Amino acid sequence: MIAEKYREIALCNERLFESLHSQATCDEDRRWVITIMFYAALHWVNTVMAVCGIETDEEGSHALRSRFLNDRNFELVGIAKAYRNLLSASKDARYRGETFTAQDVQSRRSSYDKIKSTCIQWTQDHPHPTDAQKLAAQAL
Repeated sequence: MIAEKYREIALCNERLFESLHSQATCDEDRRWVITIMFYAALHWVNTVMAVCGIETDEEGSHALRSRFLNDRNFELVGIAKAYRNLLSASKDARYRGETFTAQDVQSRRSSYDKIKSTCIQWTQDHPHPTDAQKLAAQAL
């Protein structure tokens, strides 16, 4: 199942950013922690989208995820801000070389934890979304 694949990728990325964070000795390490953390969050969102029957691909997927999370009729709107926070931090790390303190990383971890727990809870509550939920999600 595609959703399970995304879940496995999210957990693998989580283990990787936790390991790197525990050994981080410089700004470059923390930039990668932030980047990997964002991609773990992205795969939690992909998990929910896959359950809803929405395929994500490389091109245009960031915009699709944003629309998915910001849809006011959808139950995941509460994590849209946390997702934007991680997306922005990841871009700052990757493209602008911004530095992050250990406290900055911990703040982003709170956003990640919110996304992860919300997506896990949603998939447990909706293992088979209703046709109406699928249609609403696919209308994005």
